[in-house]
Amino acid sequence: MVDKILADCERNGVTVNLVNASYIKENGVDCNGFFDEDELELRVACKRAFQIWIAVLAHESCHMDQYFEECACWLENYNQNDAGILLDLWLDNSIELTPEQLNKYVRTVQWYELDCEKRAMAKLRKFKVPIDMGICIQQANSYLFFYTMLAVKRKWYRKNRAPYEKKAIWERMPKRFLPLDAYAQMHSEYIALYDKYAF
Repeated sequence: MVDKILADCERNGVTVNLVNASYIKENGVDCNGFFDEDELELRVACKRAFQIWIAVLAHESCHMDQYFEECACWLENYNQNDAGILLDLWLDNSIELTPEQLNKYVRTVQWYELDCEKRAMAKLRKFKVPIDMGICIQQANSYLFFYTMLAVKRKWYRKNRAPYEKKAIWERMPKRFLPLDAYAQMHSEYIALYDKYAF
């Protein structure tokens, strides 16, 4: 799978940086990886457990696929001047959003992230990457639900508190992907878990 991703990046003129670090910065936030469509760069922190960094590499490569395919959820995000960046600006109090805008941007991000997670799982299966797919989906679900909590808390998870790295959170998640609207519903158990382990 790694060789195929590297070949796809080379074909598309995308620079790949597999970094020997636990975290990297994206818009001032510690993260495990990103795909930057403006700079055409795919960067992943690889000083992590194999289950984490290989899934992140698959995920970020699928954001690259979304971008080059110009899929509907990716285009919808950019038709809104990048919902993810607007959420980042709202998180650091640089802008204010109405409740309607906040809901729209969170749902847009969840839409393209859900599409990306499904693509990543398909890629991991196709190349028979030796990881637990059930756990991968639970971890992905913990990230998707996190965006609903983000809208309530107005903050990102703390360093070393990514929900997909906190077993206490992800082990309570479903082992299948849900319809997009389901990620907007946070029941009390999930709220308590994110409050305790992510924030």
